[in-house]
Amino acid sequence: MIDNANPPLVCILTYNNLCMFEFGIALEVFALPRPELSQWYDYKVIATKSGEINGMGGVSIDASHDLSLLAQATLIVVPGWSGEVSDALRVALTNAHANGVRIATICSGVFLPPPVAY
Repeated sequence: MIDNANPPLVCILTYNNLCMFEFGIALEVFALPRPELSQWYDYKVIATKSGEINGMGGVSIDASHDLSLLAQATLIVVPGWSGEVSDALRVALTNAHANGVRIATICSGVFLPPPVAY
């Protein structure tokens, strides 16, 4: 049962050239209001780097949270992936995983290198 006062936190990663379809899936599942349910998730859009985040097709993403929030997550969603993985992201994912945070991927997000230690 989800506690309305403290709903599970889902952190959805964003990055340059973000895969918009996969990002849309994550938003549809976790960000869409669900008035038919008495309890649901809290979600935050996380920037994997500072500065502007651009999705495929020139869409700009407002990701107002940084990697530090991953430590508080219940679930981290990786909506696809393209490009390099920064050391900061690798450390944040590794630490979150070590603390029991679940990590889910959509499509090419599965190719994001896994956390350093299991």
